[in-house]
Amino acid sequence: MRSGSITLAAESLAVSQPAVSRLIADLEYHLQLKLFVRHANHIEPTVESKLLETQVNRFYIGLEKIEQQAQAISHLDYGHLRIVALPVLMDGFLPRVLADFHQDYPGVKIELESSNRNEIYDRIQSNQFDIGLSITANVKQHNVNTDLFRLQNAVCAVPVGHELSSCVHVAIKEIAKYPLITLMFGSPFRSEIDSIFSRLKINPNIVLEARTQQSICQLVDHGCGIAIVDEAVKYFINPDRIKLINIRPRISWEVVLLQPKDLTPSISQQRFVEYLYKYQ
Repeated sequence: MRSGSITLAAESLAVSQPAVSRLIADLEYHLQLKLFVRHANHIEPTVESKLLETQVNRFYIGLEKIEQQAQAISHLDYGHLRIVALPVLMDGFLPRVLADFHQDYPGVKIELESSNRNEIYDRIQSNQFDIGLSITANVKQHNVNTDLFRLQNAVCAVPVGHELSSCVHVAIKEIAKYPLITLMFGSPFRSEIDSIFSRLKINPNIVLEARTQQSICQLVDHGCGIAIVDEAVKYFINPDRIKLINIRPRISWEVVLLQPKDLTPSISQQRFVEYLYKYQ
């Protein structure tokens, strides 16, 4: 089509002239189309061959676009990631991880949702989300890969200027002497704290209950009481207004990274997990 000559076509392909003639004849036979009109010293493409050339060129352009898209996906110019986590983690360190990841890979679309522990496990197990961050569940989940992410500690949050604010650490018995703000009854965190009070035979003075630890910290900030909270609140409190005090003996639990067991992790998922561990 480009050379107008079988001889020149053979030279450009580094094959013999009979080989090119045979390929053309085979193609015409297979397609049942007359592609070229032979003249003494050149060949002339038919209208049908020109139409076919247009379609072939479109095909190769399509292949090039597919290759470009594949390279873009492998370089994370495109991607989709779904993340679900406990509210305290979603409000805490996760925004910092997401900000760094988004700066490096702005083409990856990310969906975020906060939920309670049991729902996080259920949503990972049903493949609704790619990554989950939660605390260890007592029930065995068969379709979830569970990896220890880090140990998280409880701390006591008090207003700056409170009589406990000068303490380096504080005992549970001492905390129970003050008006206490807690999570709603039934949450895993609340259940863990309640069981500790029960073992020590302590009746805490619970004055307020809230649904999230961020709400609890806002109540502490306004002087409504003190609270036992996850240390992750340090990422969103105002340290000029709230002091976090270590608790002795230590209260800790496992934060786990959850991923669907029956799905191969995407490139964006694998890369985001790498970013998570940078902030471990």
